Amino acid sequence: MSTNDALYVRGLISFVSVPEMRIGIRPVKGERVDVSIGPDTELEGFGVLDELARRQQVEVWYIVDGDEKRALRIVQMMELGC
Repeated sequence: MSTNDALYVRGLISFVSVPEMRIGIRPVKGERVDVSIGPDTELEGFGVLDELARRQQVEVWYIVDGDEKRALRIVQMMELGC
């Protein structure tokens, strides 16, 4: 399935659960979106889930599969500094 068929959310990570392979994303507007990460999830800007932390900005494309939201692609946004 391509990201063209997926839902999209951009926001800050509110939690990372490595044992459950899940992250929560808090968009600027709206409620938190919790997604599961699987072996087919495409990761960009990082290699493993351990590298993500709260308050990092990400873009996530996901599909809804029953009661679960499955991430297709997660892009870690570059942090701009002075």
